[in-house]
Amino acid sequence: MNIFKNLIRTLSIMFMLLSLFSCTKDIEVVEKTQGNISFKIAINQEKRLSSTQKLATSSGKGLKDGAVAIVPPVLASDFTSSFSAGDTVGLFIVPAGEALSSSNATYRNVQIIFDGQGWSGNVNWPAEGGLYDFYAYYPYSSAAAGGNSKFEVQSDQSTWANFQKSDLMVAKSLAVAKGSTVPLNFSHLMSMVQVNVGANAGKSQNPDKDMVVSLAGIKSRASYSLNDQAATGTESYLSNIKMYRVEQAGDANYNTTFTYRALLPAQDLSAKSNRLVFSQGNQTFVRAQDTKLTLTTGTAHHITQPALDGLWQAVWVEPGIFQMGSPESDVNALKNEKPQHWVRLTKGFYMSKYAVTVEEYAQFLNAVSAQPDAYKFVYLPFSGERITLLQPVGNGGYPFFNYTDGKWQVKNEHIDMPVTIINFKAAKAYAHWAGGELPTEAQWEYACRAGTTTVWSFGKDPNDLNSYVWYGLTGSYSKKVGLLAANPWGLYDMHGNVAEYCLPNGNYPSQSNTPQTAIVDPVEENAGHTLRGGSFKSTSSLTRSAVRDQHAPTSAGNITTYNGFRIIKYR
Repeated sequence: MNIFKNLIRTLSIMFMLLSLFSCTKDIEVVEKTQGNISFKIAINQEKRLSSTQKLATSSGKGLKDGAVAIVPPVLASDFTSSFSAGDTVGLFIVPAGEALSSSNATYRNVQIIFDGQGWSGNVNWPAEGGLYDFYAYYPYSSAAAGGNSKFEVQSDQSTWANFQKSDLMVAKSLAVAKGSTVPLNFSHLMSMVQVNVGANAGKSQNPDKDMVVSLAGIKSRASYSLNDQAATGTESYLSNIKMYRVEQAGDANYNTTFTYRALLPAQDLSAKSNRLVFSQGNQTFVRAQDTKLTLTTGTAHHITQPALDGLWQAVWVEPGIFQMGSPESDVNALKNEKPQHWVRLTKGFYMSKYAVTVEEYAQFLNAVSAQPDAYKFVYLPFSGERITLLQPVGNGGYPFFNYTDGKWQVKNEHIDMPVTIINFKAAKAYAHWAGGELPTEAQWEYACRAGTTTVWSFGKDPNDLNSYVWYGLTGSYSKKVGLLAANPWGLYDMHGNVAEYCLPNGNYPSQSNTPQTAIVDPVEENAGHTLRGGSFKSTSSLTRSAVRDQHAPTSAGNITTYNGFRIIKYR
């Protein structure tokens, strides 16, 4: 009996040891083989447009060949492709020679991640030997089923993340022997459209960082096959696609060139269709390419949009509350700057980033067919009266303009200069023609202060004046706009350079001394006008945020080379 018990005990121990050994071996195998497939992944850079696809665009310069970009390019002409750290692809593996479907896949939609150096994922060589076919696509989606799938580009591609998500690429590698490095060479299934927006000579009428470019009425959904490595159709569902801006903050050309891109399924864009939409501030321009544009898989198409006439650069100012005027403690304050009081503005508005320039004013003169008469005055019927839109200086000449063949033209040396030598009524006429208004004093000071409470929007230290303010100069004319630093809200030359016409507030109230008693949207329409901000001839003290130069209703405004204006528009 003891011998039998000892035998049973010995067999039990042997079984336990065998079980422990087998379990340990299985764990070692899993750890050893996890993620053991090596990949060599690249993007096909060779596909270009055929000569028959080189169609004329709105500029007449034709299309630009190139592969679709997948990283932010440095130059507008840079169409090279590469993967970025964090990019992911989806992977299917089937036995060699079998058509891909979800049911026969050895691995179904495994996510492979790029860390900037290499690719990794939870995918191992199958235990069985033999050959295998690899199918991959980018970007990864948990909904991909293998075989035939659906894809939709992002309607808002203005962010880099959404632009990437719209770049559908596929790759396959057939009959790969177990243990081999798997080559995957991706090809683009989408087409890329690039739009370059042209610039005018003067900075005030050019695109700015807030410009949004969209493509209207675009087919945004497509079917594709990993088996065939091709897009198999485009659905009729239409979207408006917001494009990605190539130049980003910090780039040297951020304020000078404007390039936009979108990734789209293959399709035809018919000629003369109003598909190009440019929005900036409260303005929208709709344009069409001149000829039919055929978007094909893996190609890039280049459209150049000439400069947009009438475009203006503006800053959006949110409604808010602030203290207007100067405190009693300010020894430099003028009597009409007091008492300091609270003001509430209930409507937001766009304000010109710069004072209105001579180029902008020349467009106005030409649009209303203004002509100099025998006395060298320019008139426009306005509100039942004839208004002097422009006056000569000295011996009767116009320092900023030439009048040639019935058109007002800006002299080259005065491009980007604020328009002056005009009166308050002329400034108001321009504002109405442009679809805007002159700002009220309260709106102007609120925008000038830009959330600050110091004597200038940049602080109270006079040593900082030269970085922001043109003042105390002896020359005949102001400086060009935008040469010095902007205020905190992005408005230039609010202090100095030219004093700016505004609608008046009237006398400041004494009872609005708390936020609860703030005066709302103050203006006195028939109280004349004021000039705000000081000019290039002013002393530094007269360029403060609170300074106001009041004029009676009977005054049309001094015709000088240092009075100008900017306008506002509402949404």
